[in-house]
This record gives sequence, C-alpha cells and structure tokens, in this order.
Amino acid sequence: MCVLDNNATRSPNASRFLTFSRNNETIPSEMIEIVNSTAIKLHIDRPPKVSGDSYTCLMNNSAVCMNLVSVGTKPQPIDDFRCVSHNFDNLTCSWTAPENYIKTDYSLKYTLGGRSSRYSYQCPSIQRSKVKNTMSCFWNISTTPHYRQVHNEYFFTLKMKNKFGENQTDSTFVHFAHVLSGPPENLTALSTTPSSIYLYWMVPLSMQTFPPGVHHRILYQCEYDEKKWRFGGELTDKPTSAERFFNLTNLKHAHALCDIRISLRSSKALADDESMWSRNASITVRTSSKVPDKPPKTDVGSYEIVASGNSLQYREAYIYWQQILEEQKNGPDFRYNVRVEENPSIQPIELTNAYARFLNLSISSSYTFNIWSHNANGSSIHKSTVVIPKQTDRVKEPQSFAKVEFGSGRYELTWEAPKLPLGQRITNYTVFWCSNERDRPYQCNGKLNWTVVPATATVYNATVAKDKIFQFAISTNTETGSSGMLWAACTIIHNKNMGKMKNVWINRLGSTFIEVGWKLDCSDRIGSVEGFIVYYCPIMSPLNTDCKGPQKNETFSGDGSILSGNITNLSPYTTYMLTVAVITKHTTFSQQSDPLYNTTLEAAPSSAPQDFRVINVTNSSISLAWKPPTAMNGVLKYYKIEYSNRDRIIGLQVDFKTNYTILVKLRNHLWIVAMILLLRLFGLNLLNLTAEMNIILLYKHCKIMRDVEVKLPPGLAPVVADHTLVAWNTEKHQENCDFRSPPDEELLLVKMNEGRHLSGDSSGCSSGHESVTSSLESGTHISTSDSGTEQPGSYCVLGVDPKADSSYVPVAADSNTVPYKTVDVSNESSPYVMTGDAVKTINPGYIPFNQTEPIGKSS
Repeated sequence: MCVLDNNATRSPNASRFLTFSRNNETIPSEMIEIVNSTAIKLHIDRPPKVSGDSYTCLMNNSAVCMNLVSVGTKPQPIDDFRCVSHNFDNLTCSWTAPENYIKTDYSLKYTLGGRSSRYSYQCPSIQRSKVKNTMSCFWNISTTPHYRQVHNEYFFTLKMKNKFGENQTDSTFVHFAHVLSGPPENLTALSTTPSSIYLYWMVPLSMQTFPPGVHHRILYQCEYDEKKWRFGGELTDKPTSAERFFNLTNLKHAHALCDIRISLRSSKALADDESMWSRNASITVRTSSKVPDKPPKTDVGSYEIVASGNSLQYREAYIYWQQILEEQKNGPDFRYNVRVEENPSIQPIELTNAYARFLNLSISSSYTFNIWSHNANGSSIHKSTVVIPKQTDRVKEPQSFAKVEFGSGRYELTWEAPKLPLGQRITNYTVFWCSNERDRPYQCNGKLNWTVVPATATVYNATVAKDKIFQFAISTNTETGSSGMLWAACTIIHNKNMGKMKNVWINRLGSTFIEVGWKLDCSDRIGSVEGFIVYYCPIMSPLNTDCKGPQKNETFSGDGSILSGNITNLSPYTTYMLTVAVITKHTTFSQQSDPLYNTTLEAAPSSAPQDFRVINVTNSSISLAWKPPTAMNGVLKYYKIEYSNRDRIIGLQVDFKTNYTILVKLRNHLWIVAMILLLRLFGLNLLNLTAEMNIILLYKHCKIMRDVEVKLPPGLAPVVADHTLVAWNTEKHQENCDFRSPPDEELLLVKMNEGRHLSGDSSGCSSGHESVTSSLESGTHISTSDSGTEQPGSYCVLGVDPKADSSYVPVAADSNTVPYKTVDVSNESSPYVMTGDAVKTINPGYIPFNQTEPIGKSS
C-alpha cells in the first residue's frame, strides 16, 4: 500500500495520480486498488518465489517510496541427508538446502545410543557450498566435538528456521556400514604364467583397525577380450595380517596385457551399495608367452599361379593363408614360416603375414608347402599344407568371374563353370574374400576368409562389413586338386549406367580389313556380356571426319572372352572411323567408345586403266590415251607402258599422265604394226587385253597406217609372205625369224652423222604371228629428215576383220609410194591431249633413247 501524508497532498483525490512499478516496469492499473483520496493498494495472488523485486510507488511518474520484496516459504523437509566416514579417519554429513529466497538458518546435532543419548553434540561448523546449494558438517579427531569412531549408530537432528516458520529432520546413521575405505596399497604382480597372475597388496593403515574388517574385490580386463570388466574374485575373510595375496587364474590368452583393479569395502556395507567400494588400486601386467596355439588355416585352393616373366618353363606362385588371431600368437617376434617339402632350399622372395611369394617354380614339378606359426618361443606344434600340382595336372579356373557391389556390404559373385577334360569332375568351388585398404591389383594383406559352395552354383551372395574394402577370389576344386585362386579384377557398381568402352585399339590392318581389339573395364561388364558391335565408316578427309557414306556395323556375338573383331571387305587406302560398344542382356548397348581412325594399306588398282586407245599415229610416233582406274587404291607411282619390237618388250614408266606419245625409228611400217599389236598398258595391274580386243585394235591400227606415204630405198622390193593371222599363243610367233633390236636401242650403239650411209646385206623375215611381210637390212640408208615420209621401198597394208575367226586376205601394194593421208582423230574422245613431240637433234637421222626419260614424255 502507498499512502500520501497530508503535507504532500495539494489537490483533492491525489490518489488518482499514484501508480506502482516493479523493477522499473509499470504495473497495469487493473491490479491497483484506490483505497481513498491519498492511498492505493497492490495485490498479487500467488507471486513466484524471488530473491528480491524492487517495487516503487510513483506520483506523476515521480518516486514517492521504494521497497525490496522477497517471496519465499517456510523451511522445507530435507530428503538427501547422508553421512559417510572416509577411511575411518573422519565423518562428513551433507544435505542439499531446498531453494528458498527467505533467509533460513540450519543447525545439526547428534546423540549416541545407550546412556550417552542424554548428551547431544553440535556440528562444529556448517559449511555452505555454492555448487548445488550443498551444506555439510565435518568431524575428525581434531574438531570439537571430535569424531567418535567406535560408535556404530548416530542419531542426527537437523533443524531449519526462517521468518515463515520452522522444520526438523531426524535420521539414524549406521556408522560401520558407511565407512569408505581408501584403495589397497603396494599392489604388485609377484609372478605370471600364460594363464595366471599372482598378486600382492596391503590394507590401508587406518583401515587395519576397522572393527568389522573389509572385503577385497578383484576386477580385470585383458587384451583381446571383450571390452568390459571381468570379475576375478572377492576376499571376504578377516585375516590377522594386513597383507593380502591372490592368484588371478583362468586367463584366456598368453602374452596378453591385463589391467587389474582391486577395491575395498566395509564388510557391513549393503551388498548392493556400489558407492561404498573404495577407489581402485590398479596394475597392468602381461601374461607369460608360449608357442603359437595353431598354424594358419589354409584351403586346397589357397594359392595363385602367375606367369614368370617371359619363361615358359617356370612359374611364380603366391601361397595364401588365413592369419591366426592376435590372441593366438602368444608371444613376441611373431611370423610365419613356409618351407617347401621337396626342396627346403627354395625360399620365398616375399613373406608377409598374409602370403608368401615364390619365383622360378618348374611347371613340370609339384610342390608341397608347409606353413607354421612362429614366435620367440618356437613354432606351432601343428602345420598347414598347400599343394601346387604340375602345370599339366592343374584344374582349370572358373570363367568370367565378376563381382557386383550392391552397397551396405552386399556383393554378388558370378562365374561360369570351366570346361574340364574327360575324367575330371568339379566337386565344389571355394569363394574367398579378403579385407584390404585397396582393391585389386594390389595384393591383399588382410584376413582371408572363405566358404565352400556346391559344384552346381554359379552365383554367390556375400555380406561383409560395409565400411571396408574387400577383394574376392574363387577356385575350382576336384577330387584330386584345385585350380588355385582367380581374383576378381575389379568391382562393378550395381545399377550404374553403362559407360563407354575405354580400352580400344587397332590390332592389325591390311588393304581390305581392320582388326579392332579391346579390353573390358569393370564398368563395361555390367550385366552378362553377350557380344560386341563395331561401327565403322570411311571419312571425308583427315580434316573432315564426317562419314563419307552410311555408317555400317558388324556384330561379334559371345561373352567377355572375345577380345577382338575383324572388319573385312574394306576399300584399300581408305581412312575409316571405328567405334566399339558392348551388347549385354536384354539387347542393351553401352555407349560407343571414342573413335579410332586408321587407313587401310595400299593395294593394286581396282582395274586396269580404262578407255585405253590410240589417239594419233604417224610414221615415227604413236599417241595413246586412257582414263585412270575406278579406284586407285593407293598413291599412284607411275603407269607402265610395255610394247614389243619383235623379240623384245620395251618398258616405259609414265608418271601421273593419262596420255603419252611413243617415238620410234621407223624403217619398216610393219614393225610399227607389230608394236601396236603387242602394246600393253599397266598401272600396278597388267592391262590384260583379250585376243579379240587385240584383233580389233590391230585392224584399227592397220587401217590407219594403210594410207601413210612411205618411200622405199632403191633396190628394196616388197616381199609378200604368209599373211595368215595366227593366234597369240602359237609357236609360229618366232619361227625362222632373225629378230633385231628395236631401232632406238640400235641407234644408242651407233650415232649417225648427217648424211652417213651404212652398208650391208638385206634379209627378209616373215612373222606368222604378225601376219605381215617385212624386209630389214642392217645397212639401210638413214634419212636426214625427221618428217617420217622417207620409208623403205616396199610396204604391207594389213587389214583384219574384227571377228577373230574370219579369214584373212592380204593386200599387196601397187607401187613403191602411196599418197600421205593425215590421220583424222576428230572422232576420238576429246578430253585426251597428245603430248610428247619428237625431239629435234643436230643429226635429224639420230633419235635419242633414254629409258629414264622416254622420248615423247610430256614436260
């Protein structure tokens, strides 16, 4: 209530200007009651407990008076009063004061039973802790009153008082049951065996006189055991000596580090009161060592054969075993010993805790490997054995072995049964798995486990720890041996989208084929592989890799053992683009690999030069023309022209041309006819003109030459011989003929001076093959003119019916000369141009001959 005195009242109903605030916050007017014109009242129902709120009475926002208000209750009962004697040296009682914002006073006293109950003993000093509002009272032999150790029961009275009232708590305390001993002293291990530890300790000095005595509890935890405290024993007797001895027995493991803890508790303490055990005395002791308990475990197939370098006579072997547990090693300096029974001098080049590696083992010998566990105390009593048979006796490994990871430590292993020779039968498979920091191809150094599955199985589902990496292997087992271990090369992730093949290359190529090779990655093996498909097409150019035509493909059906595919019927000297994809179950395809580009080798042109024909003929030259083959199938080196002059074939090389002029020394037009008859044009393929075509050309050429004016030398009369046309392959071709070198070659030997005459006898020769009559003399006069108009005195015009089987009628000349007639080539194909005119020389009668640069070659 806030009341104004009369001196402060300056106006009637001054209480209308009065208000209250709490901690500087205005209290709502509905909580304030106006008592009269000078007074107001504030009423708060069930206010919360507070240590002190500031209430202020205000008049026109000016302070009139201020009060500090605390809200509390009368003292509340104590429910955690507790006393304990520490090591029988002192006594401490404690309790927690209930929260109350009203100052409360506490007093504690106790009485003893019997006649001493009429006396009470006050607490020397009550201490208040700031932590959790804890209050306590402490007695020892130095306080007043002092700690009375010999009494078993105390009767305590705790009184509490404040402005709102008083309260009291009475408690009976059983002294000896609440004596908390100190830890044992001088704990020592006197001796050890592989399965026991003999212990010694002493009871604390102050507890040696404790009337009821104490119990001794031994707890221990040893290496390799489950991480929890094991009960070793409890001593409950009351010895006369303060020294105690205890043999901790039945320890499971030799050479194991044990943590031993011993505590004490009053014999009068409640059995289930764990709080009365003393702090522990602790010691760490290792049991004695001994030889290992057993050898490592092996399986009939726990070995792997690896090819030894480039040798066909030797092999490399890995011998695997299941490592024994750490608790079975039983001593320091642990290792595994591996010995070859047949030849102990063979030593492993690599020996780890998981495998031994041997080199240069003969393929024609079998080997027995014995394995022991060994430590500083010696080797295990028993041994394990792995036998590697001769190469010819080894069982075949399973095929297409793969592992698929499904996550959370779940794997699916799949394989196909090997094809065994007659007389062998699969009894079962062994599936191995090994934990390691890395997957294959790294050797596994972790623990090897395995299980045996039936011979009919081709799938095994394994569940392992999900937070580790595991390698998997399999072996085929028969009644007589095993294939040894086949490791899964990599891990396939289930439901992962199939990627493109990465390992693709060109194995070999020819002019019409390209063989593509590949190697499957794990990502390419998702699902069962049912084949491969190779896509290919020729490209536009090295700078434009678009397909020149429609893309083709070829499928190679089979499993993952197919490593290549041969694409045939390709065009020679053509650059192709090729890609490879995998076909899996349900006819699904992987992405195509990155393209490969390669060019097939060169080959002979697809055909002989096309449209081969004569475009001009004079008495000293023949001009030829042709079209290139349909497909050149390589880089054109040259065209080869062969023509025959009686008994010799003269070859010319013509580079990159489709027309050419042959210059000849004409002493007898019949020689030209023969040359025309035997003319053959080559690329890299021989132009095989049929006999019928040769006859047609012969007819055509003779018809052209028939009207050429020829002057024969005096004294040379035309000779008409057998004009019968004979087939090309008859023996009459060289019968009774004295063939001479072509004029070009003759003139290489003798260079003629201008106007020089050569003398000699003339002789005639009739060639049934050419079906013409010729007369040649070694001393024939050589004209100084290169016009080609001076010819021998006699000539022969040869006409042949286009049909090969028609009769031949020779035509004889009426005189020594015939009019010169210009050859009309206007009907020949226009794209061809005659090149290579005859070379003019100082001596017009001399025509040079150069086989490297033929006369008439276009420049």
